[in-house]
Amino acid sequence: MRSHTIVMLISVVLLSAGCAGLISPEVARLSVVSYAPLPEGAPVLLSTKDIDREYEEIAVISIRSSAWTSIEELNEALKKEARDIGAHAAIRIQFGHEGM
Repeated sequence: MRSHTIVMLISVVLLSAGCAGLISPEVARLSVVSYAPLPEGAPVLLSTKDIDREYEEIAVISIRSSAWTSIEELNEALKKEARDIGAHAAIRIQFGHEGM
């Protein structure tokens, strides 16, 4: 059985200052193996918990944004970054605020 390629997200940080809607992703790869990007619009599972199936953690994604960015916009940015590195899911998502 082939495992799914999963990206692990450590944190999504909402900044309390900055330009409206500014989203700045950072990707830290955990593997030297590269995967082909998924097509635009391909489904990406988002979960705040671990999942009960075999997977490979390939990266940690941090997304920083202004306080005016919606959760939906953050989720879409996360899905885009996951697709770009060939991940079918982002798990153990954490949302937080960073001080000024």
